Amino acid sequence: MSDDLVRQIKEAPISSVVGHFISLQRRGSSIKALCPFHQDSTPSLHVSDSKKLFKCFACDVGGDSITFVQKFKHLDFREALRECARILGLSTDELDRAQNIDPERLLARKILHKAVLIYGKIAHDGPHPIFKNFLEMRSIKPEIAEQFQLGFAPHNSPLNHYLQSIPNSQDREQALQMALKIGLILEDKNRKNHFYDKFRDRIMFPIWDHFGHIQGFTARAIRDDQQPKYMNSNESFVFSKKNLLYGLHFAKPFIRESDKLILCEGNMDAIALFQYGFKQSVAIMGTAMNEFGFSHIKGLTKNLWLALDSDGAGMQAALRTANLLHKTAIMPKYLDFSPYKDPDELLKNEGPLALQKRIDEAPIFIDYLLAKEFPEKMPELIEQKQAILQKAFTLLAPLGDCLSANERLLAFAHKIGLKSDGTTIRQEYQGFLKGEGARQGPVIHPTSVPAANTQSQISSEDSVESRPDLKTEVKAELKITKGHILMLRLLLENPLCLAQEKLKEVLDLLESVEIKRYVGSLRDLYFEVEEAEFEDMALAMLVEEEWPVSLKEIVGAILFDLGPKTNAQKSHGRTLEVGIAEQLLKDLAHRLEKERHRSKRDTIKERQRNNETLEEANSSLVELNEVQNKLHELNKKRKKTSQVKEL
Repeated sequence: MSDDLVRQIKEAPISSVVGHFISLQRRGSSIKALCPFHQDSTPSLHVSDSKKLFKCFACDVGGDSITFVQKFKHLDFREALRECARILGLSTDELDRAQNIDPERLLARKILHKAVLIYGKIAHDGPHPIFKNFLEMRSIKPEIAEQFQLGFAPHNSPLNHYLQSIPNSQDREQALQMALKIGLILEDKNRKNHFYDKFRDRIMFPIWDHFGHIQGFTARAIRDDQQPKYMNSNESFVFSKKNLLYGLHFAKPFIRESDKLILCEGNMDAIALFQYGFKQSVAIMGTAMNEFGFSHIKGLTKNLWLALDSDGAGMQAALRTANLLHKTAIMPKYLDFSPYKDPDELLKNEGPLALQKRIDEAPIFIDYLLAKEFPEKMPELIEQKQAILQKAFTLLAPLGDCLSANERLLAFAHKIGLKSDGTTIRQEYQGFLKGEGARQGPVIHPTSVPAANTQSQISSEDSVESRPDLKTEVKAELKITKGHILMLRLLLENPLCLAQEKLKEVLDLLESVEIKRYVGSLRDLYFEVEEAEFEDMALAMLVEEEWPVSLKEIVGAILFDLGPKTNAQKSHGRTLEVGIAEQLLKDLAHRLEKERHRSKRDTIKERQRNNETLEEANSSLVELNEVQNKLHELNKKRKKTSQVKEL
């Protein structure tokens, strides 16, 4: 990590960074803004240049300028440093060397970023009449176009002209070869060493990864005679459309806030949904999505709506996507836009209320598919009914042999008039799962999807198992409870507690390794620094790359409340009586133990809902009674009023 760069960023007024992203209201020394991290109607975000911190007094998020950028743009620590440096005009050379980024990838990113700026400037300066006409025709607001960095690539190859203008011949040659490699420019076949832009006379849509790094482009034709209508960047080491979800870095905070995700097809659908207020929307690139791409969203929510095109290709994409989701016990709902093709058309013709109604009434996708398999006239022959049941087997196979699949299967069998008992039908289904049919995945049948001309089998060729290069570990987001916040506030406000033996008991009650490690670092800091320096050093320690953003924002909010103070105030925690410090920790341990048992109780109750046998139900009941008894004992033992303030 570049300590010098961090220091320079920290020395700059935090308002100069925060104000780059949101509008600040200055009233004397007070700086306020509408908080971008929740639905804020009155300015709740306070920014302090003297404290070098921000805090929202509504959602309790806080931190320094780097934490703000991490959270606002969904970047990792180093990329947030780079963004802060760009805003403040600081050099990132030291950071690049320390980070040891692959020079090829770094050069590709720089060229892609420059291309975004060039196409954006051409589009918005004026604006360009073709670009302006496109926005009006598609009803895209200028501010939305700027947020999604839409641009225009004219016929005269402006990117190639820029690359050719690089003064240093070696740098120029490297840039040209990289642009050629990632498909931004092409070589003239008739003239050696002459190049031109791949994208010409096209509306440009930058494509980012889930961190907001530019990966490539989708370019839309502006004339009917241009083919193809949509053209993507070449597949390369920086661009793989099956691994990307358009707009995910914009949608992340809204997905978390609403606990919902709308998965659509194509850039324009994602932009239209975002513009109409459905900001928890992302788009697959084309009709493909593999497990690697899905790995970026499965930790955000389990409530998904498939909003793909209402045609044969869209149904194939929906089946493919649902197949991945079902394997992780996620049951997506399905949005049918008929008589319109997609959400963009529906929104333009009927508005957001009509779409919201369809969202509220959307059926679970697997139920929608099963309903489509019912013929208008029920066959009388047993063999025909068995053939229909086989289709249900195929649709339900991704769910495996679970209660949800079996219950749907029995209801389906009875509805088509099969009189076999449940055990027989389950055995048939289990045999199907063990055979070849289960591995084929859902198939589009002409009876279920009239728009599809051929049967299309869901392939598993893009699975993570078959692509070792795509395997990745999805790191779980750190969950911070009220008890954790209470503990952090206590330790930062009363650092003498860090020196008490009782702290070990408190740490034993923590399940989070990250929070344990942070408290351990605070304890080490307590013994290393002077009493008047503790709070400032705790803030400096927060800047380190290793701490999760969710921890940084909570600690930042606490430090915002505590500082700045006089030296006498800063040393208050050291002069706290040992007996009081021990009692505070005892109260805290009691609170954390109750919180842990309540969490365990909630987990058991959730598991109870999925119990399938009497034995499982009885076991859950015994566990639940044990936890309830433990909570009762804790309440009985607690006779004195806690000295720890309840949040």
